[in-house]
Amino acid sequence: MTFANAPQNRKGYKMKKEPKDKTAEKKPEDKKPKKLVIKNEKSERSLKVTFTPEERQEMSISMASKYGELEQAELDKSKVTAQHSSKIKEHKADIRSLATKVNDGFEFQPVKCETVTDYKKATVKTTRLDSMELIEDRELRDDEKQPTLYVAAGMK
Repeated sequence: MTFANAPQNRKGYKMKKEPKDKTAEKKPEDKKPKKLVIKNEKSERSLKVTFTPEERQEMSISMASKYGELEQAELDKSKVTAQHSSKIKEHKADIRSLATKVNDGFEFQPVKCETVTDYKKATVKTTRLDSMELIEDRELRDDEKQPTLYVAAGMK
C-alpha cells in the first residue's frame, strides 16, 4: 500500500496503518504447541576433589613405597653404570695396547734365553730359546774376566 492510498482521519491527515493482531488471525489448526527444549549431556571436567584422611593416608604409604623403589633403582643404576664404566675403560686400554702393537710392530715380552760365557775365548753369547736367534755376541768385560770372584761373591 502506498502512502497516497492510506486512510485519512477526520481532519484529512493520513493515518498509519494499524498493525494487525496476529493472534486473532491464526487458525486453531495453525497453532503448534510450544516445545520445551531441554538438553541433557554428560561430560567430564577437571574439578577440585578433596581427599578424605583415609585416602591421604593411603597415598602417603604409597608415596613412601615409591620413594624407596626410586632410591633402589638409582642405586642399581649407579652400580650398573660403574660396572659399565669399568668395562669401557678396560676396552679402551685394550684398544690402546693393540694400536701401539700394530703401529710399532713389536712389544717387549719375557723370552727364555741362554747365555754362554767362554772364558778361553773371552766372549759372551746370548741366544733366544724360542727362535734360536743370537741376540748378543760380545767380549768379556774386565769385571767378568775373573770367574772366581763371581763364585766367591755368590757364596756369601
